[in-house]
Amino acid sequence: MTNTNKNDDGTIHPGLQVERTTLAWLRTALAFGAVSALLLHTGDGSPWVVAPAVIGILMALALLLLSHKHHNRALRLIRANRSPMAPTLIATISAGTTMLTIITVLLLAIKPS
Repeated sequence: MTNTNKNDDGTIHPGLQVERTTLAWLRTALAFGAVSALLLHTGDGSPWVVAPAVIGILMALALLLLSHKHHNRALRLIRANRSPMAPTLIATISAGTTMLTIITVLLLAIKPS
């Protein structure tokens, strides 16, 4: 029985998992940017609206910049038969997503029509 995860030269072939993860990062960055832009557009200019919007835009830019770096790092680690997980980065992105979601929902709930 042959291992289908290896190339002809014996190196590990990572498959499409890394590409799917990179695309997910790009979609997350796009969502951060879109929600943040909507906050800036619909907000009244108060710091309670501008601050999370700016943080969201900065997180979107960071994700865009880090996605390529993470893609290459993950490929390198998989080929070395090591785990490409970055728990701190995952926790940071999750916390940022949760924060932006909660603030956006609260602002929508209290914004007068």
